[in-house]
Amino acid sequence: MGLSDDCQAMRGIGYKEVVPYLNGLYSKEQMISLIKQNSRRYAKRQMTWLRRYKNLKWFDYEDYNDYNGIKREIISYIKERL
Repeated sequence: MGLSDDCQAMRGIGYKEVVPYLNGLYSKEQMISLIKQNSRRYAKRQMTWLRRYKNLKWFDYEDYNDYNGIKREIISYIKERL
């Protein structure tokens, strides 16, 4: 749609791997592998950054039956600390 490959919007995970694939630089399987690898690396950097906050409260979605359960828990947690 007129964006160049070096545009900031094209540097995000997914975009930066798809463009070379579309240009024939590597296969679909390689593209998928790179997207997965870069997603894992990004998640690891996020976790490393978040771990420095010792007072951070984690909410595991799997501990709740539904969205409303976790939502109530988060709201309650915030209210207790205000």
